Amino acid sequence: MLTYSKVFEQVGGYDPKLRDHDIQDLAIRLHEAGKQGYFDPSISAIHTAVQVRHGNRNSSMAAAEFYIARKHGLLKWLTAK
Repeated sequence: MLTYSKVFEQVGGYDPKLRDHDIQDLAIRLHEAGKQGYFDPSISAIHTAVQVRHGNRNSSMAAAEFYIARKHGLLKWLTAK
């Protein structure tokens, strides 16, 4: 996901309570602010996996999903584009 820094600032940046699914939360807020996006398959990136956490990441991801669903509403979370 790419966005201009000014737009990123306008919607409040990343939610500091989220470590997982932070992009989904940001995308919902961008959409609510009337910003449009598009998919460009020619853009590519390499993500290197670095394990910096201990414990079960699945539970952390589930907690983030629950937080986003409460924050934005279940229907919006399920139907976000």
